[in-house]
Amino acid sequence: MNLLSLGTADIGSLIVLTALSATSLLSGAIFLYKYMVFYRVQRNLKKALLFRDRYSEVSLQQQIDSESVISLLTELFILKKNAQKNIACATQRSEILLDIFVGSHEEYIPLLSYGASVAPLLGLLGTIWGLMNSFSAIGEQQSIDLATIAPGIAEALVTTLVGLLVAIPTLALFYFFSSWLAKIERYALQCIDVIVYREEDDAA
Repeated sequence: MNLLSLGTADIGSLIVLTALSATSLLSGAIFLYKYMVFYRVQRNLKKALLFRDRYSEVSLQQQIDSESVISLLTELFILKKNAQKNIACATQRSEILLDIFVGSHEEYIPLLSYGASVAPLLGLLGTIWGLMNSFSAIGEQQSIDLATIAPGIAEALVTTLVGLLVAIPTLALFYFFSSWLAKIERYALQCIDVIVYREEDDAA
């Protein structure tokens, strides 16, 4: 069996290859979605840091086109008004806001890790299935010539190859977005610092 003649594959190999294809498509969809979301969030956090001294609370939020960033900024401006009265409470609240903000953007990222873990196992399942077919063919034909065992081995190798081709990029995407999310968290922490605390220090 080769990648261009899947019609000759048995039902077990087709199920494995279909599952791997679905995993690949899901990873691609997550990549497109999270890339657009993360790009917008990071751009808006940078904008909030850049223009914080030029805009009021209302005008700053008019420059932002990310709902999660708008929600964070709204909470930060409310927190800023109460920070001087109770700094300990403000610190605790800011940590909670940061956790909520970061947690809201972790959506779907764990699926990439799951996909990267499952894909090689599916490939291994296809490998075992192909080897079982090869040994079955040997038992039926009472022959161990290459023509008898080659199709099953080919199926095993194809499913293993596809499993790795799905797992490796998916794992790379998981680390890519995990690293990007950590960067976004640092930008959000800077926003908390300059909006809630640093301006309070300047005013004092």
